[in-house]
Amino acid sequence: MSPCLKPADPIIPPLLPRQSHLDLGPFNSFTSARIRGRRRQSQSQRSFCSTGHRGPRTSEDQDEREPGRARTGTSEDRDERGPGRAWTGTSEDRDERGPGRARTGTSEDRDERGPGRAWTGTSEDRDERGPGRARTGTSEDRDERGRDEDRTSEDRDERGPGRARTGTSVDRDERGPGRAWTGTSEDRDERGPGRAWTGTSEDRDERGPGRARTGTSEDQDEREPGRARTGMSEDQDERGPGRAWTGTSEDRDERGPGRARTGTSVDRDERGPGRARNWTSEDRDERGPGRARTGTSEDRDERGPGRAWTGTSVDRDERGPGRARTGTSEELDERGPGRAWTGTSVDRDERGPGRARNWTSEELDERRPGRAWTGTSEDRDERGPGRARTRTSVDRDERGPG
Repeated sequence: MSPCLKPADPIIPPLLPRQSHLDLGPFNSFTSARIRGRRRQSQSQRSFCSTGHRGPRTSEDQDEREPGRARTGTSEDRDERGPGRAWTGTSEDRDERGPGRARTGTSEDRDERGPGRAWTGTSEDRDERGPGRARTGTSEDRDERGRDEDRTSEDRDERGPGRARTGTSVDRDERGPGRAWTGTSEDRDERGPGRAWTGTSEDRDERGPGRARTGTSEDQDEREPGRARTGMSEDQDERGPGRAWTGTSEDRDERGPGRARTGTSVDRDERGPGRARNWTSEDRDERGPGRARTGTSEDRDERGPGRAWTGTSVDRDERGPGRARTGTSEELDERGPGRAWTGTSVDRDERGPGRARNWTSEELDERRPGRAWTGTSEDRDERGPGRARTRTSVDRDERGPG
């Protein structure tokens, strides 16, 4: 029977007269629960019959085993076991075990075990075991283990990544993230990242990713990824990826990736990645990454990464990273990273990083780092590097670079 049709006879028998109310015994609460359930069911049916879908457009979709989505600019979506999302620049989304994101043009979405992304201002895609993507501003892709068909082509492979050749295509892998960056799509492998930097170039490696930065150049390494940023330059690291940002610069790190941002600058970190932002500046941290934002500024943290955002400002945190966004502002967090979003604003969270979406708003997540939504901000994870929101940004996965 159609859910819009009302049954001829009531399903629940009428209540007994009030004088016999006390005689119902344990069936009193049971009957009341059935009536309440019937009332909720009728409201849901009316909404479905009037709008064509269950719930109004601003409703939130919540499912204990699947993430839901909220379709409007201010709504928030929460899921008990996965990330949720906030659809505007100011709304906040909290998830007990994972980060949420605001759905602006540069937003990113993390899955419990890997990152996913929505490539338009509003779309979301979640998958229980890996990230997926939505193809348009409003479309959603849900699939417990893989993908659903859409208007643009997809390449599927149960055990490895495929690539789609179009600007809005999406590449998904059950257990790892994939990306389509429009013309410069990316492809992730189960065990490591790979990328193709032009609309047609693809780079595949049976056991590990490689990258081609131009239409024809490919970089392949049987056991580990490497990258070539120009037709000739290649950067290879025996046990991990590195990057060279110009035709000649190479950056090597024995146990992890590092980066050099100009033709000559090299940044090395013994046990983790670091970055140098100009020709001469180098940032070294014995046990973790740090960054120097100007030619002379250096930021060192004994046990974790920190950042200095101007030529003289230094931010130190004994046990974790912090950030200072102006020449004088410093933010310290005893047990994790925090951020200061203006010259004076400070965001602290005792058990982890938080987020500030504008000058005053703060978002705190107990167990995950937050993100900065401006063009130059970077996001660090407690266990690895995060992301920079500019064209030259790099996206790191918890288990490897992407």
